[in-house]
Amino acid sequence: MCPEHEMEKVNMYCEVCRRPVCHLCKLGGSHANHKVTSMSNAYKILKEKLAKSIHYLISKEDQVRTQITGLEQLISRTEENGLLAERRATEHFERLFEALQERKSEMLRSIEQSRNRRMGQLKAQVEEYQGMLENSGLVGYAQEVLKETDQSCFVQTAKQLHVRIQKATESLRTFHPSADPCFDEFVLETSREETLLKEICFGGVPDPPLIDLSNSKVYNEAAICWRLPEDHQPTDQQILEYRRLGGANLSPSQEDGEDSLSWRATERVHGSSTVVCDLDPDSLYAFRVRSCRNSSVQPLQPGGHLSHTARPCVRLPV
Repeated sequence: MCPEHEMEKVNMYCEVCRRPVCHLCKLGGSHANHKVTSMSNAYKILKEKLAKSIHYLISKEDQVRTQITGLEQLISRTEENGLLAERRATEHFERLFEALQERKSEMLRSIEQSRNRRMGQLKAQVEEYQGMLENSGLVGYAQEVLKETDQSCFVQTAKQLHVRIQKATESLRTFHPSADPCFDEFVLETSREETLLKEICFGGVPDPPLIDLSNSKVYNEAAICWRLPEDHQPTDQQILEYRRLGGANLSPSQEDGEDSLSWRATERVHGSSTVVCDLDPDSLYAFRVRSCRNSSVQPLQPGGHLSHTARPCVRLPV
């Protein structure tokens, strides 16, 4: 029965909608201006098409089996190559860990040696000065010598003692610690190395996308478009990074800073454009796009950004 006219039987076939219809659908219904054919003709045509399709599939059975075998081989190769890639990546990181651990041990050993040397010098100085205290060490010995009544014995002993007393006196006058407790020379600066480690990526990192100046515009918010190089490798996502350089009167020479800490990034984009909404009016901004592939972000490259003043109805400059 016709779904639109419940009391009518379908006796025609609409070639536009590809469904059976009744004569009322053709006379004044939704199929009035559509091309229709008889049900017998539609039956014949559809039966022939279906038979040909089935015959084609049967004739290609060997080909399908071959393709299935090929796909199964690809699955096996994919698993093997994936495990091999994981193993190689693990080996590379283990070598990095070993090199880092070796360097750590060397530097900590250097700090320990310096600490032990300084502490030894300071402890020796403490012992030296403790020897000057009354009733112990040099002072106590000198006081005992003063009690000597034998003149020849006193002179023989006091001569060497006097030299030691003079050295101790001079040491008191020119006192300074024998070692510096400050370890400023052992402070590590690893920001550059940390940046390099964060940018470790797989080989074949794609070239940077090119910002499309003709289609990128700013109207208090920036609509930035980009295109990939013609010979680009496949990428998963892109990241648009931007930063405020200053006011509209900033000179071009002031645009060259590459302080990565001041760059802000959008969410990862799967397409070739995005919109930045939090720009300050009448301010100069720099934009750059970085590609992501296999969770790796393309390293920074010089000259990969452009600048523009965020103000109404201004096209990005060339």
